[in-house]
Amino acid sequence: GRHAGEPSAGGVVTAAAVPSPLQTAALIAHARTPGFEARVNEALRLVEEGLAACPGAYVSLSFGKDSSALARLVLSVRPSTPCRFLRWEGETEHLDNYD
Repeated sequence: GRHAGEPSAGGVVTAAAVPSPLQTAALIAHARTPGFEARVNEALRLVEEGLAACPGAYVSLSFGKDSSALARLVLSVRPSTPCRFLRWEGETEHLDNYD
């Protein structure tokens, strides 16, 4: 597949492109740094705190990078947390802009 940052045939660069092997290695190396680990641990602490304060919490999932990352954090703390795909009328018309 295409690599991240490479334009498609129509000239559009998408985040859904496959990272190159070098980019993948760099991301893995970054994920192993103490600073990254500290940020993930802080995020998990905040998720635990939020779930304790709101037992009926759920994740509103759009399948974008942010909601997907949040779902992964929340589900690692409380696997039974519901994830709901929410959309509104007309929202899906923009999905045609992605390849």
